[in-house]
Amino acid sequence: MKSILQSDFDRLEKRKQELLKELREAEIAIGKAAEHGDLSENAEFDAAKETRERVGERIKQLDSQMTGAYIIDDKDVPADEVTIGKIVEIEDLDDGDIVTYKLVGSDPDRDNDEISMESPLAQCMLNKKAGENFTLVLPNGLQREMKVKSLKVAINN
Repeated sequence: MKSILQSDFDRLEKRKQELLKELREAEIAIGKAAEHGDLSENAEFDAAKETRERVGERIKQLDSQMTGAYIIDDKDVPADEVTIGKIVEIEDLDDGDIVTYKLVGSDPDRDNDEISMESPLAQCMLNKKAGENFTLVLPNGLQREMKVKSLKVAINN
């Protein structure tokens, strides 16, 4: 069973509702395009079908993530440890690079520097406190020494 913050679950639900609206619009577009007759060379019809397929697949993914999820109240997450719902600044002690990530239960938005709690990086730093070091084992077997520089509770809108 996957854990997810209530605020992240709410965000997924909102996204699902947006996709359901988009799916309804695609269905309407398919109907309108079909009214034009020959569907074998109907670009509008093909585009609407592709949208319906893509959106339907995304809805299934969201349903899969949300169904059976263990929802954690944002207030129940320890403030001083790396856990779900935290924004964590980490330093690679080998080269000095510093990166910041938000840890989420599922459906990370990589464009906003989110990583899943199931990721190897998140698992390595789970329950660490600011100032603590940890070892990250990369897929190629190399190890990197890392440090939790700071962490804070993510503010969800």
